[in-house]
Amino acid sequence: MAAASRRVSALSYVESDGEEGAEQKVKLDWDVIDDELYHIPAVYKDPKFESLKHVLTILGSADSDIAIEELREQHATVEGLVDDVVAAYHNGFNKAIQNYSSILRLFGEAKTQVDVIKSGIEDAKKKLSTTSRNLQIEHQKYIIQKDICLLLADVKKIVAIPPRIAELEAEEDWPGATTLLLEGCERLSRKEMSGVGALRDL
Repeated sequence: MAAASRRVSALSYVESDGEEGAEQKVKLDWDVIDDELYHIPAVYKDPKFESLKHVLTILGSADSDIAIEELREQHATVEGLVDDVVAAYHNGFNKAIQNYSSILRLFGEAKTQVDVIKSGIEDAKKKLSTTSRNLQIEHQKYIIQKDICLLLADVKKIVAIPPRIAELEAEEDWPGATTLLLEGCERLSRKEMSGVGALRDL
């Protein structure tokens, strides 16, 4: 029972003044823990410790009862050390768990926000695609209207040529009449004028 008598609590309580009066704070003495661990046989600290082999050795020894009692005492010592650490850092453990829960919640919220942003981007892409098609249609309409305006301007000029030629003939301005006639013929020979039915009688 030597190990049991050697077992000393690593905890101490310190009085501290808080806003709501004096309170006790738990303080952990790591020197006590190191001392307790030092008295535990090295065989139990070996990462390659084989528990079954050790149990068979104890059961096969002449003083198996004493060995089992010592093993129980060592178990109680380690268990007590663990209890001391948990008691000293209980609030810290709780805080860590709460922080972990908060982190998980924040990650969940962030994922939801990312999903919303992705959905918004997809909607924007669809709207942009629709807007782009509309712009292309409007641009095509503008080009067609521009071509029509240019065509109408040329038709107007061509229609005005015969009366002007008649005026030049009356003035006996034969060179001017000839130049204007050639200009009119050149305009009429253009491909886009072939579809204008009103110019066929000119």
